[in-house]
Amino acid sequence: ELTNSRFVVRPYDGDGSQIKANSSKEFAYSDANSSAARQIHAFSFANRMFDWYESLGVDLSQENIKIFSGGYVEIPGQPKNYDQAAYYPTEKAILIGKGSGQGFKNMGLDIDVVAHEVGHFIVFKGINEISLDNDEANQDHTPAIHEGLADFFTFAATGDSCLAESICVAGSGFCVTDQCLRVGEDIGFTFGSLFYNQQPSFHGKGQLVSAILWSARKKQDKADFFAYDQVILNALDYVPNGDVSYGDLMVGIMASDKELQNGKFCNDILNSAKEFGIEELIDGDCAEFNAPNKKGSIVNTDNADEGDYSSGITSITAIEQSGGSNISTDKISAGSSRRSRNKGGCAVIGLHQGLDLSSNKLLIFLLIFLPSFVPICRIRKS
Repeated sequence: ELTNSRFVVRPYDGDGSQIKANSSKEFAYSDANSSAARQIHAFSFANRMFDWYESLGVDLSQENIKIFSGGYVEIPGQPKNYDQAAYYPTEKAILIGKGSGQGFKNMGLDIDVVAHEVGHFIVFKGINEISLDNDEANQDHTPAIHEGLADFFTFAATGDSCLAESICVAGSGFCVTDQCLRVGEDIGFTFGSLFYNQQPSFHGKGQLVSAILWSARKKQDKADFFAYDQVILNALDYVPNGDVSYGDLMVGIMASDKELQNGKFCNDILNSAKEFGIEELIDGDCAEFNAPNKKGSIVNTDNADEGDYSSGITSITAIEQSGGSNISTDKISAGSSRRSRNKGGCAVIGLHQGLDLSSNKLLIFLLIFLPSFVPICRIRKS
């Protein structure tokens, strides 16, 4: 079965059967629009993202996360919604919808869909008290920060600031551009601007966070991407568990940068923050700021392994088949063909078949996308 100490995949489509390895100890599918295809991609994508986080020093060896592929969200009185993906914190579960074809398509075959929800799991290690929307009056930007960081880590891992481009359906209105679900640059607004205030959800406002971090990252040499991304990840140990403002996040990043890199990235990050209008929320500057106490050790630099980090997430092999025989091989890249953005996304309280959510006050739902569309893919069982 598609299971290891990190993940176990449970299909919610087809006949509900888990795909089994063949006699060659491979998991294979011949129909891209199949339960088997969605199971294989979800498992492969989730493990590749964990590999990426572990290279930065996060221990993710024994997490046992459930992934429900081909799933749906069902709210009483409404039809099943397949145009959603979600991380359920209390259930330690990720739901990946398959896409209805009207709102989104190909959701189960796109790495960014899985990567974003895995990102919520990571961010939840440091920020785990979340309201259902930003409280701008009291500078509680926690939901937008959660979304923005999950987007940024996806961008950093894939080297592409256009989220989930392959899931968008023309005319659906779910994507912020014709090509991207959400973006990490050219977002078109700054903090407090009319367009910022008109964002329909904190997913849209979260672009402010991902754009600040992506803009500063672009100023670095490729050789410094590893150190930069590690600083951002390590900042989760310097921010409050809840009621986090954009200013809190920036000070946390500054403290992380001082700890790991002696302030190497601070000026670029603060200049980017000023460009997007949040300088008044930041208490201090690179020369003098009140560093908060560190809460824990999400990142263990002794366990980090930079390797060939600047190349991004590795590819997986796609095998096209005809009449049962292999006719060609190709590589599908984690960062390829991503052009689609979405204004959508929502946080709701609801029920999902198979999950006991009676005590779960927050479901983080996201509308997302897919990279390369291939007829058949296989991964080898260890």
